[in-house]
Amino acid sequence: MTKVIGIGGCGTNVINYIATHKVLQDLQLITINDNAQVSHQSLAHKSVVVDCNFDKVIEELLHGNETLFIVSGLGGNTSAKYMSRIANACNENKIDVKFIVVMPFAFEGRIKQEIANSLYLSLSEMACDIVVISNNDLLARDNLKNSIEDIFAISNQKIISIIENAL
Repeated sequence: MTKVIGIGGCGTNVINYIATHKVLQDLQLITINDNAQVSHQSLAHKSVVVDCNFDKVIEELLHGNETLFIVSGLGGNTSAKYMSRIANACNENKIDVKFIVVMPFAFEGRIKQEIANSLYLSLSEMACDIVVISNNDLLARDNLKNSIEDIFAISNQKIISIIENAL
């Protein structure tokens, strides 16, 4: 079974967009959060609130997988805590995984940019298949004509297209 896992707020928003627009219907949609409030907003088939048993959660999510897509923003705390561990588990279990990651906007601050850059380097050192979407590039390309919601929709459509083309 092919799964799309959204991690953190960004990943959950993408999964909700996919579910709402009824695309990628043959795939299992899952969200992972360490915030119960965000998790309760998920429209995924399965939503996981992470506690101290994260390794067990990973084991269950990876079981029986052929292909896995991980969608996440790179500047958030949830992605920083869990992305590398998921990448390691996928490598150990020889699971075909593609990370689709969203870099934060410049206006989100230096700390988020540093977290994102560090996490990207960590994932790339594990020889992961990574596709990067830059919010700044999307914002610049549209010359501020669109609202932030429009920019997020464009980003979501790019993510869906990446998944569809990889299947």
